[in-house]
Amino acid sequence: MILDVHVVDETGFGAFAGTYAEADAIVLYRDVPLLILKLARALISQGIILPDIRSDDVDLTPIIVPGSLNDFLGAVNVWDVPPLADSKREFLALKLAEYANLFIMAHEFAHIFNGHTSYVNRTMGISTIVELDSDITQTAGNYDRETLEWDADSFAQEHILKRAIESTDYLVDGRSALLIPETNQIGSLNDAIAIAFFSSAICSLFFSVNSYQSASDPTPKVHPHPAFRAAGAAAMIAQTLAFRTGGTEEQFQDILHSSIEQFLMTVKATFATPGEPKWAANVAQIGDPEVFGHALAQRTEIWSETWSRIHSELNEAKRGPMIPLATPARHPAFPDNDRLG
Repeated sequence: MILDVHVVDETGFGAFAGTYAEADAIVLYRDVPLLILKLARALISQGIILPDIRSDDVDLTPIIVPGSLNDFLGAVNVWDVPPLADSKREFLALKLAEYANLFIMAHEFAHIFNGHTSYVNRTMGISTIVELDSDITQTAGNYDRETLEWDADSFAQEHILKRAIESTDYLVDGRSALLIPETNQIGSLNDAIAIAFFSSAICSLFFSVNSYQSASDPTPKVHPHPAFRAAGAAAMIAQTLAFRTGGTEEQFQDILHSSIEQFLMTVKATFATPGEPKWAANVAQIGDPEVFGHALAQRTEIWSETWSRIHSELNEAKRGPMIPLATPARHPAFPDNDRLG
């Protein structure tokens, strides 16, 4: 496997992965790190995300983005966001930006490592998987593409989670399990879990600049609905922790529910005007199990069934030693745990 990583002179938020004759490639638009850092500082400055992590003698000055997310994307190079005055909040913002950038890179890497780029090349005639489709790169949506994005999100979320909680891996019959320390650079285990969630949730904001219907719309898309990706990140974290530690998802639900609430409140406080994207009209559904929860559960079932169907072809195209199983099974390290993965 020969992997090239490029930063191209393109403005805005964009990234893609591709498999070509000479090498595999990950490409990042030049504005991505700057966009993420500035938005991370603005979000952390509100004091809503992990409010206990701050200096007692420094007042927080909330940073308000002058407009909507779309306005922010167009003004990133002229809108200055200096380091936060509170060193603890600035450290938190830098960690959030670091993990969000790593999430993007890990997501693109998963497209190559897990055989996605080879699969879409063979089955759809597409050499590149683009995160934000333009008029030039737009492709028809289908459940295969949605499922590949779901797998890439899962891969990236697990990678970022393990970085944040500073876990140690050990193998049992080829499946990795986790040993987790009680503290880490960020603070407690719950603090690190929250930041791992926020790092992918912040990316879902950028993904949301594309036009989407309601989250409950069953029509297949190129990418899962951004609200699914934000809320699904919490489910992925709970699943990973339960499956790879032998615990239960309920152990982590309170911190994840709190993180979702903090994220939604922070986004609302950060932008001066809601504006587009349409995702903003759907975020209220995230906490509504009768609407959003049901829709996400239905979509996850479709992705699981699709993954099982295309698994053998992906397994042939993969670059790594293994990809997630076609059919979930108990972890060999915790045979008495009912959690499947």
